[in-house]
Amino acid sequence: MTIESICKKLNSLVSMVRKPLNAIPAALILCGAVNRPGLSPMLIASNIIRRLPEAGAYFGPLKNGSANIMEAVERIRIEEIVKAIKSDMRIEGGINIGGIQFQGTGASAAGPVEVVGFNINPVHVDAIAR
Repeated sequence: MTIESICKKLNSLVSMVRKPLNAIPAALILCGAVNRPGLSPMLIASNIIRRLPEAGAYFGPLKNGSANIMEAVERIRIEEIVKAIKSDMRIEGGINIGGIQFQGTGASAAGPVEVVGFNINPVHVDAIAR
């Protein structure tokens, strides 16, 4: 058995276990996107700090009264992660052939012509995360 055949078998096993997510209909994405508030580092860090007891840690001042540096570390960590997502992350997508349909009026030697069509090549889409 070669390394290549082992890798192929492992890939086939992993692909059987991890199925791709079902596509979300575009109308639902559009409806949900306008209602999302965007990422808030303060809210994310607050939620993590609030849940620290689930991991056996605690929040608030330490028993000796000194500041809990773990809270500051979490806030900094989340601020940096969110900053990287908002500033550095690239979102790319594609629209299949026929995914963009258009209708309009064109011109010909005989006069105005109704034009109906669709994209004949895949379309590349860029976006940003917020």
